[in-house]
Amino acid sequence: MSQGQFTVVHSILDGADFIRKVCVHYPIGQVTECKLYKTGLHDTYLIITDTNQYILRVYRHHWQNQKAINFELKVLDFLRQHQQPIAYPLTRHDGKLMTEVLAPEGKRYVVLFVYPQGKVIKRKLDVVQSYLLGRSLANIHNYLDNFSHSYQQVTGVRKLNTRYLLDWSIKGISNVYPHLPEQIKFLKTTNLTLKRQIQQLNLPAIAPEFGLCMGDVHTGNVLFNNYNQVTWLDFEQCGYGWRIFDIAKFLQTSIEMKIDFEVRNCFVDGYQDVRELGDGELAAIPVFVKVAHIWMMGIATHMVGNVKGYADFDDDWLDTKLATLEQWSL
Repeated sequence: MSQGQFTVVHSILDGADFIRKVCVHYPIGQVTECKLYKTGLHDTYLIITDTNQYILRVYRHHWQNQKAINFELKVLDFLRQHQQPIAYPLTRHDGKLMTEVLAPEGKRYVVLFVYPQGKVIKRKLDVVQSYLLGRSLANIHNYLDNFSHSYQQVTGVRKLNTRYLLDWSIKGISNVYPHLPEQIKFLKTTNLTLKRQIQQLNLPAIAPEFGLCMGDVHTGNVLFNNYNQVTWLDFEQCGYGWRIFDIAKFLQTSIEMKIDFEVRNCFVDGYQDVRELGDGELAAIPVFVKVAHIWMMGIATHMVGNVKGYADFDDDWLDTKLATLEQWSL
Protein backbone atom coordinates (compact mmCIF):
# COMPACT_ATOMS: atom_id res chain seq x y z
CA MET A 1 0.00 0.00 0.00
CA SER A 2 1.27 3.47 -0.87
CA GLN A 3 2.41 5.59 2.09
CA GLY A 4 1.52 8.84 0.37
CA GLN A 5 3.73 11.51 -1.09
CA PHE A 6 7.04 12.22 0.64
CA THR A 7 8.41 15.70 1.30
CA VAL A 8 11.19 16.69 -1.08
CA VAL A 9 14.27 18.29 0.50
CA HIS A 10 16.23 18.82 -2.71
CA SER A 11 15.39 17.96 -6.29
CA ILE A 12 17.52 17.75 -9.43
CA LEU A 13 15.60 19.65 -12.09
CA ASP A 14 15.38 18.50 -15.70
CA GLY A 15 17.73 20.38 -18.00
CA ALA A 16 15.19 20.28 -20.83
CA ASP A 17 12.83 22.41 -18.74
CA PHE A 18 15.51 25.08 -18.33
CA ILE A 19 15.82 25.28 -22.11
CA ARG A 20 12.07 25.74 -22.53
CA LYS A 21 11.27 27.87 -19.48
CA VAL A 22 14.40 29.85 -18.56
CA CYS A 23 16.86 30.14 -21.43
CA VAL A 24 14.19 31.62 -23.71
CA HIS A 25 14.29 34.77 -21.57
CA TYR A 26 17.93 35.48 -22.52
CA PRO A 27 19.45 36.82 -25.76
CA ILE A 28 21.72 33.82 -26.26
CA GLY A 29 20.37 32.29 -29.46
CA GLN A 30 19.31 28.69 -29.97
CA VAL A 31 20.11 26.42 -27.01
CA THR A 32 21.07 22.92 -28.11
CA GLU A 33 21.86 21.30 -24.76
CA CYS A 34 21.56 21.77 -20.98
CA LYS A 35 23.67 19.34 -18.94
CA LEU A 36 23.93 18.95 -15.18
CA TYR A 37 27.53 19.93 -14.41
CA LYS A 38 27.80 19.58 -10.64
CA THR A 39 25.78 19.74 -7.42
CA GLY A 40 26.56 21.34 -4.08
CA LEU A 41 25.31 24.44 -2.31
CA HIS A 42 23.66 25.09 -5.66
CA ASP A 43 23.21 23.01 -8.79
CA THR A 44 25.21 24.02 -11.84
CA TYR A 45 24.27 23.29 -15.44
CA LEU A 46 26.24 23.77 -18.64
CA ILE A 47 24.24 25.55 -21.34
CA ILE A 48 25.39 24.99 -24.92
CA THR A 49 24.18 27.07 -27.87
CA ASP A 50 25.10 27.10 -31.55
CA THR A 51 27.84 29.64 -30.88
CA ASN A 52 28.66 29.72 -27.17
CA GLN A 53 28.54 28.16 -23.71
CA TYR A 54 27.07 29.49 -20.46
CA ILE A 55 26.78 28.47 -16.82
CA LEU A 56 23.33 28.19 -15.28
CA ARG A 57 23.17 28.23 -11.48
CA VAL A 58 20.14 26.95 -9.56
CA TYR A 59 20.19 28.09 -5.94
CA ARG A 60 18.99 25.64 -3.32
CA HIS A 61 15.63 26.17 -1.67
CA HIS A 62 16.05 27.84 1.76
CA TRP A 63 19.85 28.09 1.58
CA GLN A 64 19.92 31.65 0.19
CA ASN A 65 16.94 33.99 0.37
CA GLN A 66 15.87 36.12 -2.58
CA LYS A 67 17.26 39.35 -1.10
CA ALA A 68 20.70 37.82 -0.54
CA ILE A 69 20.82 36.42 -4.08
CA ASN A 70 19.66 39.72 -5.56
CA PHE A 71 22.37 41.52 -3.57
CA GLU A 72 25.07 39.15 -4.84
CA LEU A 73 23.94 39.71 -8.43
CA LYS A 74 23.91 43.49 -8.06
CA VAL A 75 27.47 43.35 -6.69
CA LEU A 76 28.59 41.25 -9.64
CA ASP A 77 26.86 43.52 -12.12
CA PHE A 78 28.50 46.55 -10.49
CA LEU A 79 31.94 44.95 -10.80
CA ARG A 80 31.23 44.02 -14.43
CA GLN A 81 30.43 47.65 -15.17
CA HIS A 82 33.85 48.54 -13.72
CA GLN A 83 35.64 45.92 -15.86
CA GLN A 84 36.66 43.76 -12.92
CA PRO A 85 37.59 40.13 -13.70
CA ILE A 86 34.51 38.29 -12.48
CA ALA A 87 32.11 35.71 -13.91
CA TYR A 88 29.04 37.93 -14.17
CA PRO A 89 25.31 37.24 -14.59
CA LEU A 90 23.54 37.88 -17.88
CA THR A 91 20.50 40.13 -18.06
CA ARG A 92 17.16 38.78 -19.28
CA HIS A 93 15.13 40.44 -22.03
CA ASP A 94 13.06 42.16 -19.32
CA GLY A 95 16.13 43.53 -17.49
CA LYS A 96 16.02 41.05 -14.60
CA LEU A 97 19.04 39.07 -13.44
CA MET A 98 17.29 35.97 -12.11
CA THR A 99 14.32 33.72 -12.74
CA GLU A 100 12.08 32.18 -10.09
CA VAL A 101 11.05 28.56 -10.69
CA LEU A 102 8.80 26.26 -8.69
CA ALA A 103 10.54 23.02 -7.70
CA PRO A 104 8.94 20.17 -5.71
CA GLU A 105 10.55 21.52 -2.50
CA GLY A 106 9.48 25.12 -3.15
CA LYS A 107 10.78 28.24 -4.87
CA ARG A 108 14.27 28.22 -6.34
CA TYR A 109 16.13 30.97 -8.14
CA VAL A 110 18.00 30.54 -11.41
CA VAL A 111 20.77 32.75 -12.81
CA LEU A 112 22.61 32.51 -16.13
CA PHE A 113 26.31 33.41 -16.08
CA VAL A 114 28.91 33.91 -18.77
CA TYR A 115 31.14 30.91 -19.29
CA PRO A 116 34.48 31.86 -17.68
CA GLN A 117 37.71 31.05 -19.48
CA GLY A 118 40.64 29.42 -17.72
CA LYS A 119 41.50 26.61 -15.32
CA VAL A 120 41.15 26.12 -11.56
CA ILE A 121 44.65 25.79 -10.11
CA LYS A 122 43.92 25.12 -6.40
CA ARG A 123 47.13 23.88 -4.70
CA LYS A 124 49.22 24.38 -7.86
CA LEU A 125 49.24 28.15 -7.30
CA ASP A 126 52.64 29.73 -7.97
CA VAL A 127 54.21 32.96 -6.69
CA VAL A 128 53.22 35.02 -9.74
CA GLN A 129 49.60 33.86 -9.66
CA SER A 130 49.40 34.42 -5.91
CA TYR A 131 50.71 37.97 -6.30
CA LEU A 132 48.21 38.68 -9.09
CA LEU A 133 45.35 37.34 -6.96
CA GLY A 134 46.30 39.64 -4.10
CA ARG A 135 46.40 42.66 -6.41
CA SER A 136 43.08 41.73 -7.95
CA LEU A 137 41.37 41.34 -4.58
CA ALA A 138 42.65 44.74 -3.44
CA ASN A 139 41.36 46.35 -6.63
CA ILE A 140 37.95 44.76 -6.11
CA HIS A 141 37.87 46.04 -2.53
CA ASN A 142 38.69 49.54 -3.76
CA TYR A 143 35.91 49.49 -6.35
CA LEU A 144 33.43 48.08 -3.84
CA ASP A 145 33.99 51.14 -1.65
CA ASN A 146 31.89 52.93 -4.29
CA PHE A 147 29.05 50.40 -4.22
CA SER A 148 25.80 51.74 -2.77
CA HIS A 149 26.06 51.74 1.05
CA SER A 150 22.27 51.62 1.37
CA TYR A 151 22.43 47.82 1.14
CA GLN A 152 24.38 47.55 4.40
CA GLN A 153 21.16 47.88 6.42
CA VAL A 154 18.97 45.69 4.18
CA THR A 155 17.59 42.59 5.90
CA GLY A 156 19.00 39.45 4.32
CA VAL A 157 22.28 41.01 3.20
CA ARG A 158 25.04 39.04 4.90
CA LYS A 159 27.08 40.59 7.71
CA LEU A 160 30.49 38.93 8.05
CA ASN A 161 30.60 39.56 11.79
CA THR A 162 31.35 37.27 14.72
CA ARG A 163 27.66 36.46 15.18
CA TYR A 164 27.64 34.85 11.73
CA LEU A 165 31.22 33.66 11.32
CA LEU A 166 31.53 32.19 14.83
CA ASP A 167 28.19 31.84 16.66
CA TRP A 168 26.28 30.53 13.65
CA SER A 169 29.13 28.17 12.82
CA ILE A 170 29.42 26.70 16.30
CA LYS A 171 25.66 26.17 16.41
CA GLY A 172 25.92 24.06 13.25
CA ILE A 173 28.86 22.07 14.62
CA SER A 174 27.09 21.52 17.96
CA ASN A 175 23.97 20.20 16.22
CA VAL A 176 25.98 17.51 14.43
CA TYR A 177 28.16 16.56 17.43
CA PRO A 178 25.98 16.77 20.57
CA HIS A 179 27.64 13.55 21.80
CA LEU A 180 31.08 15.23 21.98
CA PRO A 181 30.64 17.80 24.78
CA GLU A 182 34.36 18.28 25.46
CA GLN A 183 35.09 19.20 21.86
CA ILE A 184 32.13 21.59 21.77
CA LYS A 185 33.31 23.15 25.04
CA PHE A 186 36.74 23.74 23.47
CA LEU A 187 35.09 25.42 20.48
CA LYS A 188 32.97 27.67 22.66
CA THR A 189 36.01 28.69 24.71
CA THR A 190 37.91 29.42 21.50
CA ASN A 191 34.95 31.46 20.30
CA LEU A 192 35.10 33.70 23.38
CA THR A 193 38.87 34.09 23.04
CA LEU A 194 38.65 35.09 19.38
CA LYS A 195 35.88 37.60 20.07
CA ARG A 196 37.96 39.17 22.83
CA GLN A 197 41.00 39.38 20.58
CA ILE A 198 38.99 41.00 17.77
CA GLN A 199 37.59 43.54 20.21
CA GLN A 200 41.08 44.34 21.50
CA LEU A 201 42.33 44.90 17.93
CA ASN A 202 39.85 47.77 17.66
CA LEU A 203 39.81 47.64 13.86
CA PRO A 204 38.21 50.63 12.08
CA ALA A 205 34.62 50.07 10.98
CA ILE A 206 34.97 52.33 7.94
CA ALA A 207 36.53 51.99 4.49
CA PRO A 208 39.02 50.89 3.41
CA GLU A 209 39.51 48.52 6.37
CA PHE A 210 35.80 47.71 6.58
CA GLY A 211 33.34 47.29 3.74
CA LEU A 212 31.95 44.89 1.21
CA CYS A 213 33.93 41.63 1.11
CA MET A 214 33.98 38.72 -1.31
CA GLY A 215 33.64 36.25 1.57
CA ASP A 216 34.89 32.92 0.24
CA VAL A 217 38.33 33.78 -1.15
CA HIS A 218 40.39 30.75 -2.15
CA THR A 219 42.10 29.21 -5.17
CA GLY A 220 39.13 26.97 -5.93
CA ASN A 221 37.05 30.06 -6.68
CA VAL A 222 39.32 31.56 -9.31
CA LEU A 223 40.44 30.70 -12.83
CA PHE A 224 43.68 31.52 -14.65
CA ASN A 225 43.96 31.50 -18.42
CA ASN A 226 47.16 30.84 -20.39
CA TYR A 227 48.24 34.46 -19.90
CA ASN A 228 47.73 34.31 -16.10
CA GLN A 229 44.67 36.55 -16.33
CA VAL A 230 42.36 36.10 -13.34
CA THR A 231 38.61 35.43 -13.26
CA TRP A 232 36.84 35.27 -9.88
CA LEU A 233 33.91 32.85 -9.76
CA ASP A 234 31.89 32.91 -6.56
CA PHE A 235 30.44 35.83 -4.61
CA GLU A 236 27.73 33.78 -2.92
CA GLN A 237 29.15 34.57 0.53
CA CYS A 238 29.73 38.27 -0.10
CA GLY A 239 28.78 40.65 2.68
CA TYR A 240 29.93 43.49 4.89
CA GLY A 241 32.85 43.02 7.25
CA TRP A 242 36.53 43.69 7.82
CA ARG A 243 38.49 43.30 4.59
CA ILE A 244 41.25 41.47 6.44
CA PHE A 245 38.85 38.51 6.65
CA ASP A 246 39.06 38.05 2.86
CA ILE A 247 42.84 37.87 3.12
CA ALA A 248 42.69 35.51 6.11
CA LYS A 249 40.22 33.26 4.31
CA PHE A 250 42.64 32.87 1.42
CA LEU A 251 45.50 32.11 3.81
CA GLN A 252 43.45 29.63 5.86
CA THR A 253 42.51 27.61 2.80
CA SER A 254 46.05 27.82 1.41
CA ILE A 255 47.49 26.50 4.67
CA GLU A 256 45.07 23.54 4.59
CA MET A 257 46.05 22.91 0.96
CA LYS A 258 49.71 22.97 2.04
CA ILE A 259 50.56 25.78 -0.38
CA ASP A 260 54.10 27.01 0.30
CA PHE A 261 54.68 29.86 2.74
CA GLU A 262 56.46 31.91 0.05
CA VAL A 263 53.49 31.56 -2.30
CA ARG A 264 51.03 32.59 0.42
CA ASN A 265 53.11 35.64 1.29
CA CYS A 266 53.05 36.78 -2.34
CA PHE A 267 49.28 37.11 -2.06
CA VAL A 268 49.66 39.59 0.80
CA ASP A 269 52.45 41.39 -1.07
CA GLY A 270 50.25 41.75 -4.13
CA TYR A 271 47.40 43.10 -2.05
CA GLN A 272 49.63 45.64 -0.32
CA ASP A 273 50.99 46.91 -3.63
CA VAL A 274 47.46 48.26 -4.20
CA ARG A 275 46.36 49.00 -0.64
CA GLU A 276 48.78 48.98 2.26
CA LEU A 277 47.50 47.16 5.33
CA GLY A 278 47.65 48.89 8.68
CA ASP A 279 49.50 47.45 11.67
CA GLY A 280 46.19 46.46 13.26
CA GLU A 281 45.11 44.60 10.13
CA LEU A 282 48.40 42.71 9.94
CA ALA A 283 48.08 41.77 13.60
CA ALA A 284 44.53 40.57 12.91
CA ILE A 285 45.51 38.05 10.23
CA PRO A 286 46.25 35.07 12.54
CA VAL A 287 43.05 35.76 14.50
CA PHE A 288 40.88 35.81 11.40
CA VAL A 289 42.61 32.73 9.98
CA LYS A 290 41.18 30.83 12.96
CA VAL A 291 37.80 32.51 12.47
CA ALA A 292 37.82 31.40 8.82
CA HIS A 293 38.66 27.84 9.86
CA ILE A 294 35.69 27.67 12.26
CA TRP A 295 33.45 29.29 9.66
CA MET A 296 34.28 26.62 7.09
CA MET A 297 33.50 23.96 9.69
CA GLY A 298 30.19 25.73 10.27
CA ILE A 299 29.24 25.86 6.60
CA ALA A 300 30.08 22.17 6.22
CA THR A 301 28.02 21.08 9.24
CA HIS A 302 25.06 23.26 8.30
CA MET A 303 24.91 21.26 5.05
CA VAL A 304 24.58 17.93 6.88
CA GLY A 305 21.23 16.27 6.31
CA ASN A 306 20.51 18.36 3.22
CA VAL A 307 23.46 18.83 0.90
CA LYS A 308 25.71 16.25 2.57
CA GLY A 309 25.13 13.00 4.43
CA TYR A 310 26.15 12.22 8.00
CA ALA A 311 28.57 9.52 6.82
CA ASP A 312 31.11 12.19 5.87
CA PHE A 313 31.03 13.70 9.37
CA ASP A 314 32.22 11.06 11.79
CA ASP A 315 34.04 11.90 15.02
CA ASP A 316 37.39 11.82 13.24
CA TRP A 317 36.28 14.72 11.03
CA LEU A 318 35.75 16.96 14.03
CA ASP A 319 38.90 15.78 15.82
CA THR A 320 41.01 16.49 12.73
CA LYS A 321 39.54 19.98 12.30
CA LEU A 322 40.07 20.81 15.97
CA ALA A 323 43.63 19.49 15.89
CA THR A 324 44.36 21.92 13.06
CA LEU A 325 42.79 24.75 15.05
CA GLU A 326 44.87 23.89 18.13
CA GLN A 327 48.07 24.02 16.06
CA TRP A 328 47.38 27.72 15.48
CA SER A 329 47.98 28.77 19.08
CA LEU A 330 45.71 31.47 20.46
